[in-house]
Amino acid sequence: CRFESTYSTTEESVYQYLLDIILNCIRCDAGMLLTKKRSWELVETVFNMAFHSSVTPLLQKSAVNTLTHIILSFFSRLRHPESFHCEQPANTAITTPAVSATAATAVAEEEEETEEPSTAECEEEEEDELRPYDLSFLCHLLAFLISLTDTKNPDLASLRYGLSTINTLLEMNGDVLVNHPALIELLQGTFCK
Repeated sequence: CRFESTYSTTEESVYQYLLDIILNCIRCDAGMLLTKKRSWELVETVFNMAFHSSVTPLLQKSAVNTLTHIILSFFSRLRHPESFHCEQPANTAITTPAVSATAATAVAEEEEETEEPSTAECEEEEEDELRPYDLSFLCHLLAFLISLTDTKNPDLASLRYGLSTINTLLEMNGDVLVNHPALIELLQGTFCK
C-alpha cells in the first residue's frame, strides 16, 4: 500500500487497520478458502511492512506481531484436517522462496519474458489459482522462514525473527507437524545443518 504524502500519523493508523483486517481475514472461517497466491501476497505485504518499510518502530513491531499471528493461524489449520486439505499434491515441488520480494518479482518478470506458456498450462494455472491454500503453501511458508535463518542473511532482525517464529511454531504445533513428512523434511534439511 502506498499513499500520497499526507499526514504521517493518519498513514500509520491506516496501516494499523490494514494489519488488523489482514489478520482477521486469515483467522475467520472463510480464511481457509484463501488461495495460495493471495495468502502469500498477504504474508509478503506484512513482512515488507515489518522489515523493509520506512514506518515508525511501533508500527514495525505491530507488523512483526501480526506476521507471527498470521503464520501461526495458517499452521493451526493443521489441527483440523477435516476442514483443511492436508495432503500435499504429488506434483508439487517445494522450493525455498527468496527473502526479498523485489528479487522474486524480478525473477518472475524475467521468466515471463523468456517463456510463452501453452494454453493447457494457462488453464491449469487459472484452475490452481482458484484452489484454497493447502499443505504445499505451508511448506512454502516454512521454507521462507527457514531461508530467513540463513547465516548469510545480512538482516539480523529478520534472522532473529525467523528463528523465533520457527521456535514458536514448533512449541505450538510440533505434535501436529510430525504427521506431515514434507514439513519435517524441510526442518531436517537446511535448517538443521
